[in-house]
Amino acid sequence: MQNWDEAVAARRALLPLRAPHWIDGEAAMLRWLAPHLSGVPLDAIDADKLRAITTAKLAEGVTAHTVNAYLALVRAVLRSAHQWGWIAQVPKVTMLKRPPSPGRRITPERAAQLLQLLPPHSRDMALFALETGLRRSNVTGLQWDWIDWRERMVHIPASEAKGRRPISAPLSAQAMRILRRWRGQHPSHVFHYLGRPITQTNTRAFRRAREQANLGRYRWHDLRHTWASWHVESGTPLPALQVLGGWSTPSMVSLYSHLQAANLRPWVQRTRRVRLAH
Repeated sequence: MQNWDEAVAARRALLPLRAPHWIDGEAAMLRWLAPHLSGVPLDAIDADKLRAITTAKLAEGVTAHTVNAYLALVRAVLRSAHQWGWIAQVPKVTMLKRPPSPGRRITPERAAQLLQLLPPHSRDMALFALETGLRRSNVTGLQWDWIDWRERMVHIPASEAKGRRPISAPLSAQAMRILRRWRGQHPSHVFHYLGRPITQTNTRAFRRAREQANLGRYRWHDLRHTWASWHVESGTPLPALQVLGGWSTPSMVSLYSHLQAANLRPWVQRTRRVRLAH
């Protein structure tokens, strides 16, 4: 039975076919794995061994993403060994769950800077996203039939909504002004360019504006995260935000709960308190 070192050597023989940065990255991870797996027969690498590797790496204070990278490398070596007929099956490698990220957010001042650098059609779309929190596809695909002018509402049909659940949300005064600017320009869609509905947001113009505004890797989807963050910081309750944002469960909205801390200050004095005699 071949062992871990033999499988690694066979895999490394294939590395010249890969990019140099991959070679260097794997080499560093394999050096770390060596004390845990060197000389171990391949069929002895089981769930207990993998848990020990996970525990040892977590003890270094690294993220779940880093631990998963090491586990993925072990799995890749074992899969290669299986393809070569060295082991009968590959053990299940359980990855750590990575906590979802609320995404990047920017201040209203930075948002205004970004908007001023965008061409008019992209500017209105981005501003509408910041006003409504609608997902990218619902902004680019926004149709006049979805707008209730009298009630100042937008109704996203289930067929166009994530999770296939219809979304209804009130529109702010700013959002209504944007709609009025575009009203009557296209028979079906709100936002268009040269007469055609817009489908892409990660355009050269957006990337250029982002770079000029020094926003790093800020994405179009981060406009939605920014909208949600602004709401929470302004005191919008999380259950209300869930409905406004069209989230089906509270789990995604809970990512913004840490932003509520400052708004909770008035509540800390509401309970009865112990009074000590001086």
